[in-house]
Amino acid sequence: MLFEAGKKISGPLMWPFVVTCATVALLFNPLLNAIGIWLKKELAGEIQFSGSYHAKGDRVEIIGVFHRGCIQHGGDMDIHAQNIRKVDPDRLVREDSDTGKRNFTFILLGVLSLVLIFVHQRRSKESEFRTG
Repeated sequence: MLFEAGKKISGPLMWPFVVTCATVALLFNPLLNAIGIWLKKELAGEIQFSGSYHAKGDRVEIIGVFHRGCIQHGGDMDIHAQNIRKVDPDRLVREDSDTGKRNFTFILLGVLSLVLIFVHQRRSKESEFRTG
């Protein structure tokens, strides 16, 4: 099982978090599966950044109660955090484009264009031959 009682889990925060009157809702990614985290507003003090496509969010360590089907939050699977600690701050993510894939795509597009031109010319010559 991924979450066990009393076990610490850590991972980056994802997407903007929701702040209500007394609680904060976070989207947390401990491995490859995102899970909602609910915590009291006072505990969220040192959390500053959530992730996006261009940045990884603050990496946090969470201790809390895992709910497979939380009645309080519409039956969703979530964790009610009792303690949260920032392990690493956020950082920018640079994703370089793969020039090999880009070049292959352009070559393939060129070949496909040539084939379509050739087929179109051949059909137009065949239609001229039949009609005239």
